[in-house]
Amino acid sequence: MKPIYKLIIVCVCISSVFSCNQKTTKSISSNKQKSVVRSPFKNVNLPIETFVVNPGQDQILTTANGSKIIINKESLVNENGELIKEPVTISLESFMDPAEIMTAGIPMKYSDESTKSSPFQSAGMFDIQATTNSGTKVMINQAHPVSMELATYRTEKGFDNYYLDTMTGKWTKTEADNLHLNLDKEDVKKQLAKLKSKTAFNGNLFVFNFNLLLDEFLNDNYESIYPYIVNKKKKLPSKLLKYGVEAEDIWDYQLVMLNNNEVPAALIVWEKVSKEKFPIWTKNQNAKHQKLDGNLYELSIENPNNKGEIFKTKIRPKMTIKSLFKVDPEKWSSDFAQTLKEIEEQEVTLSKMNDLSRTLQINQFGIYNCDRLYKEPNSYLSNVEFTFPKGKHGFTPDRIFYVSTRDKICIDYEIRKENTLTLCSDPTASLFTVLEGDVLAQVPSEELMKCSNEKLGKQTLTFKSKAKIHSVKDLKKLMGI
Repeated sequence: MKPIYKLIIVCVCISSVFSCNQKTTKSISSNKQKSVVRSPFKNVNLPIETFVVNPGQDQILTTANGSKIIINKESLVNENGELIKEPVTISLESFMDPAEIMTAGIPMKYSDESTKSSPFQSAGMFDIQATTNSGTKVMINQAHPVSMELATYRTEKGFDNYYLDTMTGKWTKTEADNLHLNLDKEDVKKQLAKLKSKTAFNGNLFVFNFNLLLDEFLNDNYESIYPYIVNKKKKLPSKLLKYGVEAEDIWDYQLVMLNNNEVPAALIVWEKVSKEKFPIWTKNQNAKHQKLDGNLYELSIENPNNKGEIFKTKIRPKMTIKSLFKVDPEKWSSDFAQTLKEIEEQEVTLSKMNDLSRTLQINQFGIYNCDRLYKEPNSYLSNVEFTFPKGKHGFTPDRIFYVSTRDKICIDYEIRKENTLTLCSDPTASLFTVLEGDVLAQVPSEELMKCSNEKLGKQTLTFKSKAKIHSVKDLKKLMGI
């Protein structure tokens, strides 16, 4: 028989902030056995970034997502307040979305004198710790605290910074939110733009008509061109093919301003800004272009067999065909390959960086959260009981997690301790739990939406097994994150 637990469900959002202001130097929280931070998984872990630093030096540590840990040369001290002389290992574990929060098992409810167990909606969390090889406790000099420029994907204001007491589960508000643009990302964007402007080649170059490309390549020499006209299967010059410029076999008779000169569009090498493939029916058709902004144009071609169909795409002039052939393809290829490599590296860096950062002051090592209290005006109480798949060894879960991809929240509930939860009309919300063997079970959103505050009596929700979770990547995929 499936185990049944009675609950009243509530739908809430999480908001967490990281920072702590203490008047005296604090040590690392270390008693893992009593910690309220408890992952529901046995063998699923989050990545931990580590940095080895030399105390006594000002330094900035940059994380994979562009966050920055700023350490003053007098920040790291021992229990007596003396500067540590040996290398210190700084470890950082980040929790930036509901899947990571669930995997970490961090409690996401806030209580104080005026607020009782209100769920958090997080703009980002992290656990920062410090250790030495000798075992010397690493603490933070309160006169020179560590600070974190936390990369965040949330652009809203109204968050505050909090510090978690892992023994009691109590969050303490430490400071107001300090949101600002991630200037490092802006710098990378500028560098990337310069790299892309160094070369005309970016993998999307084309000319309107191949005949004009061939004419220019062969210097309009009729005797050289004629064999290609009478024999369409004649092999093209290998050097011409090395340029890698495509021909779309269309015509555009308009003029374009290029480098302060009026040039026929057909004599220009163009970039496919939209990166769209031209339909087959565009072959041998007349095209028109319209200037949009700067040197960006919209190209349009009407389907002769279907007057209502018009192909439109954005293009940009790069150079004249004549300019293309002034440089040997080997030179273009060499510069292009190096530039492309640099561009690829910069774009990888850019993809990992957030648009915004939030500044937090770290006065003691531990877990910090940039949060706000979740407020859902359409939430309601619903009397619910749950059933779980029967475990092979009598195992039944003791925690469930309410996850909303719309509101980016993860709220955990201990089944045996709590008998009031909240629900709201959220088509992206599901309930999750972890069965034995790290198997994820779910009550999907369509089932959750059937619960109503208008129905009387108990409403039953059944968790169904989804899949074994091997990594947080697996969890994100199943959650749709």
